[in-house]
Amino acid sequence: MKEAVKQEFDESKLPPRVHNYPKRDKLTPEQIQEIQRLRAEDPDTNTVLQLSKKYNTFPAFILKHTECPPERKQKLKLQQNLEFENLSATRKKTLIDRMRRKALW
Repeated sequence: MKEAVKQEFDESKLPPRVHNYPKRDKLTPEQIQEIQRLRAEDPDTNTVLQLSKKYNTFPAFILKHTECPPERKQKLKLQQNLEFENLSATRKKTLIDRMRRKALW
């Protein structure tokens, strides 16, 4: 039986990194409460992306700890419907075909 050989990698021999992701901060419970308060007060101004940049964290973290108010959800849904209605017939067909293909996955 062969023993597993542990290989040590020399990073200088590897190609350069494609992405250099920034370090993200760990938030305190007080910061999380402040994020929730800001998002509840004015979700149009305090969007997920703006809060994630302000607190140097991932947008998914903001989404996990905050909830989008129902009025904002309705507003965004109407905005998406308007954008869809203003598309050309060809572009609409393309989007509908894409949704159908994804449904078959």
